[in-house]
Amino acid sequence: MTEARRRIIDRIKALMARGDSSFEEEARTSLHMAHKLMKQHGVTFADLAGATSPGTGYSPEEAIEMATELIAEERRTLASMGGQARAAKLTPKRRTEIARKAALKRWGWQRQKPV
Repeated sequence: MTEARRRIIDRIKALMARGDSSFEEEARTSLHMAHKLMKQHGVTFADLAGATSPGTGYSPEEAIEMATELIAEERRTLASMGGQARAAKLTPKRRTEIARKAALKRWGWQRQKPV
C-alpha cells in the first residue's frame, strides 16, 4: 500500500470516528465526507477493515462497524433527499391530488359532493 493511499484511508477512518459525535450535523457531514472519499479513491470496506495504520487504533471489527453505520446513514440521507427533491417539483394542486388519493386508499372514504 502506498503512503498516499494509507493517508487517504487514515483520513476516512478519522472522518468515520467523528461520525460518533454528539452533534448530529457534524456526525452526518463527517460520514458523508468519508463515503465521498471512499467513492472518489476506490476504497472499499475491506480496505478499511484490513488496513492497519499506525496511530489509528482501529481494529478490523471497529472499522466494519463504522462502515456499517456509514452505509445506514448514507441510505437515510439519500432517501430524505429524494423525497425533498420530489416535493420541490410538485405543484400545490398535484400535492393535493396525491394526498387525496392516499386518504382514499387508507381510509376508504370519499368526499361527499355538495348537494
